[in-house]
Amino acid sequence: MAERRIFYVTQQELVVYLRRRGRFEECARFHRDDGGLSEFSSYMKSASQQPSAMLVDVIEEELYADSIPRLGIRDRKALIERRLMRKFPRTSYRLGHYQVGKHRKKNTHEVMYSAVSNPELLDAWLQVLMTYKTPLSEIRSVPMLGAELFAKLFNPGHNALFMTLHQGNMLRQVFVRDGFAKSARLSKSPDIVDPAFGDFVFAEVSRSRRYLERSRLLSVYENIDVYLLADRETSDLVMAGDQGTMPIKIHFMDPVKAANAVGLNAGLESNHQEFLYLAMMSRSRKRSCYALRSESRYFRLQKLRHAMVGAALAASVGFCAAAGINVVDGLFLRSASAATDRQIQRIAETLQRENENFAPVRANSNEMKLAVDTGDYILHNRLPVAWVMGEIASVLGAFPQIRIEQLNWSTRPPDNGQSVPSRQRPGEQPLPVSISALTSISVELSAQITPFGGDMRVAFASINRFVAALQENTAFDQVTTTQYPLDASPQSSISGEVVRGGATRSAQFRLRLEWGTMTGESSGENG
Repeated sequence: MAERRIFYVTQQELVVYLRRRGRFEECARFHRDDGGLSEFSSYMKSASQQPSAMLVDVIEEELYADSIPRLGIRDRKALIERRLMRKFPRTSYRLGHYQVGKHRKKNTHEVMYSAVSNPELLDAWLQVLMTYKTPLSEIRSVPMLGAELFAKLFNPGHNALFMTLHQGNMLRQVFVRDGFAKSARLSKSPDIVDPAFGDFVFAEVSRSRRYLERSRLLSVYENIDVYLLADRETSDLVMAGDQGTMPIKIHFMDPVKAANAVGLNAGLESNHQEFLYLAMMSRSRKRSCYALRSESRYFRLQKLRHAMVGAALAASVGFCAAAGINVVDGLFLRSASAATDRQIQRIAETLQRENENFAPVRANSNEMKLAVDTGDYILHNRLPVAWVMGEIASVLGAFPQIRIEQLNWSTRPPDNGQSVPSRQRPGEQPLPVSISALTSISVELSAQITPFGGDMRVAFASINRFVAALQENTAFDQVTTTQYPLDASPQSSISGEVVRGGATRSAQFRLRLEWGTMTGESSGENG
């Protein structure tokens, strides 16, 4: 785990610990007097930028259990803050812990208020930290971590009194109920090798029970289990003490096993079990702390700076990766281009070599020109099939009842009387054939209306609309109807099939579409 500095504040002093490779090393110790504060200021002057945290283990920390009605988040926070100020008006180190247990009531919520009632225990140390802009992440207390440590070491029961030995001669007691810390006491203890230690433990359990009963945290009919971290010798000494008339069920755990459970590699002294809380503080997620916004702002600024540096580093790595990809692509394209150039060179050499194997073409310039002009005529004056079909299809989509049966078209060159552009170069002999340009297109279109119900008036109207659409929406100069399904004039023929019932299945008609000048005979036809 990365190195982390923790300030351990007690009633008389501040101890600086560094966690390295799963163990805590004591770096400095400062007494709570003018000389100790001066030494602490000198120490922080040379080591002020290292991220730090603070753990408070003092007698003057009070806990008060309360219940509030079920409210919204904003109203609940306002009510907790008002009750905190009324309960602890003389200190700014106060917190309201909102506790949600398995046996909570539907209309009320349980809240545990905690505060360091003597702010002078922290003010002097924090003033030095703020002077040197030390990034302080959190300020937490041993009772606040007691429930988490207890859940880590034991199977949490309904009522549990968790007891640990701190600072060489102090007994810390945390009452845990339903997984939450409800009360805490810190009292001076005799040495663990003193024969009176067992009597002291049972006496403290009795005092704690009476306090819990007066605080209405424990009923006189409820039992309480005691959990104590002690080795075999200490546990035998405790069990030899005077238990009194009150039945007590006590559980022991070896401190070495507890140290392994929280990730401490070094051995744990039986009278310095505060290292378990230090380990829990460095491992657990920060939930609530006594640090004010002004006291932790340098830590937030440092985290923001690290985040910006990390983002810039990640962006630079991304840009370097993109540049590397572009370089690789450039090298790949360069090799591909070189391969393409070599292939073109091989093809050119092959073409030149094969060309040399062919015999030369025996033709004079007039024959060569005739062949070129003939191909030019074929390319420029081929029948515009695609154009004709495209023009008709652009209109036919709006008339689904009309079906094209036959399409004939013809093209015409200019008349003999018109001037034909000369395609003969100066000084050359006359061409044996005349090549002229395309000047007109005529299309004969045979179609029918199907299905046809026998109503000639409707059929005539559909044909006229189709002709008008061709005239308006295509490039043809003139569109005329050459044959209707039924025409009463003597010169027109009658088309259509008369069926039983007086109706016909289809009505046939013909159209002529012309583009350009139409004179003379047609030069070609296709159908």
